[in-house]
Order: sequence, then structure tokens, then C-alpha cells
Amino acid sequence: MSRPRIEPVRFVPALPWLCAPRAALDAPRMPFPFSEARLRYTFSGTAAVYQGVQALGLQPGDEVLCPAYHCGHEIEPFIRKGCQVSLYRVQSNLEIDLDDIRQRLTPGTKALLVTHYFGFAQPALEELKALCQSNGTLLVEDCAHALFSDNAAHTLGRAGDIAIFSFRKTLPLPHGGGLLINNPELSLDEPTQTPSGLSTAVKAIDLYKKALLQYGGSRYSLLKRGGLLIWLPLLKLAEIAWRMDFPSRMQWYDPDDEGLDFDSEILSWGMAPYCQRLLPALMSPDIRARRRHHWQQLAMALADHPTIRPAFSSLPAETCPLFFPIQVDAREQWVKNLQAAQIYAAPWWEAHYPKVDWKPFTEATALKARMIALPLHQDLTETALSRMINFLHSH
Repeated sequence: MSRPRIEPVRFVPALPWLCAPRAALDAPRMPFPFSEARLRYTFSGTAAVYQGVQALGLQPGDEVLCPAYHCGHEIEPFIRKGCQVSLYRVQSNLEIDLDDIRQRLTPGTKALLVTHYFGFAQPALEELKALCQSNGTLLVEDCAHALFSDNAAHTLGRAGDIAIFSFRKTLPLPHGGGLLINNPELSLDEPTQTPSGLSTAVKAIDLYKKALLQYGGSRYSLLKRGGLLIWLPLLKLAEIAWRMDFPSRMQWYDPDDEGLDFDSEILSWGMAPYCQRLLPALMSPDIRARRRHHWQQLAMALADHPTIRPAFSSLPAETCPLFFPIQVDAREQWVKNLQAAQIYAAPWWEAHYPKVDWKPFTEATALKARMIALPLHQDLTETALSRMINFLHSH
């Protein structure tokens, strides 16, 4: 007798169908959170940071202050520009340490980066903005996790001189980020470059394949599943071509690649027209509500867990959470057990960016050693959510 099929708990939402832009344009959708008049579409959040560096007018040797808890991709563009990057303390509850920032700010600090982790707004944002203004420091908001989040003052993504977004972290896009320029004295006239069509096509097919695997193909017609079979060889060809460096690895670049040895040209890429058409079609009005519901179910289930420590104790009304972050000991074993059960959680930001001195920051070091991101995206079914909760309860 065959074993009953288990629905896998995927880490991120999946692209429902390659023709979604045409099929879903007339469906109800969430309006874009910000005015697009000052929005610049980019290939990724990292590309948005780099183009933001250009808009800010930063020069080689300029001092930039960044959070000690980071993944590295938000720091790399400053380094490639030749900036001198220093770090400030992030507490174990993921809140910035404003007193530490005050001590580290100097008259020469040209810019400061603040990150809204997992979609949760930094509570000291207005104070930080005032502090930067008094010091003549440009404020950069990293909203890569916070596409549909806000704060009580309705200033999230609007407080900084610029704000950085990564649309593809919340939505199943092949690629896509954004640079929002809030300071009217700043501008960036240099046009973006056209991204690789191969990269866009291969990533779109890969996302569609994951959608079929996520639901076992039960939601899709035989025609659509047959269409995927036609394109699957391209995925294999992409893998072979990437390994052979033909025509060049940059042409096959995957935005999920966590390596830091990518070609600098990628940082100047914009957002493909296909992805711009796909963006509004994916903005379902229930995204925030579904993510919040999943967060609340996980929070209730794990409130008294003896070994799992949720990173946040409450969910503010304006927050659209990206994941459900938890801290655990023996993280590698936890991740191994979860993935063996087809629950695709991730060890969050485990790599240590090698070009800055993060070692003095013990809280950031501990977060890198203990944090796991649990999925709670809008495609997560109640069955999958319950299975994940039951697994966590039993371990």
C-alpha cells in the first residue's frame, strides 16, 4: 500500500502560471503601497541599494553606518562604491540601539542604513530620522522585508531620504526590487540597464515548476502541466550553461544566488517589462491578511514551547510579516529535521559577511547562529500550516 501524499510546506509563494499577467489583470488587487512618481524599478533589492548609493552621491572613502545584523547583500554595494562601512548594535529583539548609534555617528558619517527586519518597523524610526538630520547624515531605509508593512505614524519607507524594496521576497516574481527616492533634492537620471532575458525566463519557469510541485499539480490542467514539460529542458540547459560559463554566467544569473562574486553590471539592471506586468497581477488584496493570520496561528501555537523562542512577541496592526522568525539552539539539527519532514524553513542569514568586522557585536553573532525563518506566505494552506504546527509541537 502506498503511503498517503504529504503536502510540502514551501518556503515562499509560487508563480501560479506563466500567463498570469494576462489572466489576472482584471482581478481585484492591492494598490501599490507608494506613489510611483519617485519609484525606480530595479532588478533586486541589492541593485536598489547600489543605485541608491548613486542617488545619494556617495563617493569612495565616505563613511557609512550599517546594522551589525545583516545578510551582506545590502552592504556589498557600499563596499563596491569604495565607502568605509562601520557597524552599529542591533539588540537580540531585532531593535536598533539608538544610544549606540549616537556614539558612533560622526560629522563625517554620510549615510546610515536601517533595516525593518521581517516586515516589522523599527520603533525608533522618527528619533533616528531626527538624529540623522541633526548630524547631516542621509538615512537609507531597508524595506526589503516590508513591502506591505507600515508603522503607526505611517512613515515606513517614507522617513528615509531613500528606501529600498525587494518585491520578489513577498511576491513570486522572477526578479524585482525598487528604489524609492523621498528626498526631493535627490535624483538619479542615469537609466537602468535591461536585465538578462535568459535570467528572467529561466527563473519564471523555475517558479512555475515549484507551483506545480507545491500542490502536486492538482490545481492545474493537463495542458498547463504539459506546457511545463516543454520548458523543463531549458532549466537543465541553464544549469549546464552556467557551469560552462556560456555565454556568460551573468546571463543566467539567479537572484536567489547568495554569493557575493556577481558581476557589478547586475547592480545597474532594472526590472524586466514582464516582471513589471506581473507585479500588479500578483498583488492580491488578501496577502497581508493571510500572512497575519498565519503569523497569529504560529504565535499562539508556540507561545509556551520550551525550546523555541519567537523573535517577536506581538504583531502590530500595520505589519505584514515576511516570515515567522524563531530562535533555537542546535539550529542545524532543527533545520535538518524540518526539511526531512518537507517543511522548508531556512537558517536565516547564517553566513557572516567577510568585509566588515561583525565580531564585537555579540547579539548579531547569536542571531546568526540561532535564527530560523518559518514560512507563512499567502499560498500556505491551512493543511500545511497545521502540519507545521503539529511538527513543532512534537519536537
